[in-house]
Amino acid sequence: RDIGVTGVQTCALPIWVRISRNYPRSRFIAGSVTELPGPYGFVTWILPFIDPAPLAAWGLPNRLYEPERLLEHVKRIIAPGGTLFVVNQGEVEYDIQHHLFRALDMSATPLGKIESAISPFKRDRYCWRWTAPA
Repeated sequence: RDIGVTGVQTCALPIWVRISRNYPRSRFIAGSVTELPGPYGFVTWILPFIDPAPLAAWGLPNRLYEPERLLEHVKRIIAPGGTLFVVNQGEVEYDIQHHLFRALDMSATPLGKIESAISPFKRDRYCWRWTAPA
């Protein structure tokens, strides 16, 4: 099945630009998830900036710290019956993510801690799944 893939990252890492050039139905946006109009059937959100400490550690401006607004936008662009899959780093982010889901009335399912088959994570990673109402 031929599917399209859209990638979004705050800073344009060269690998994503190269990947998008190699796959005709893919595109990469160096910017914000708010630039996506949707709808999308499946959204994977890996390590969103939901805690201000990692944002600062990456040297990104504070104006980019708006986790609730970003999650609210992602909630709107997921097609009915579509899925959001989120990966957070560490227990603090896990707790923040849980609070964000509850604040936006999203009944997300915690999928627990995940391991990498390629390389061990330095900090534990936790996953969530949310399905948009049909």
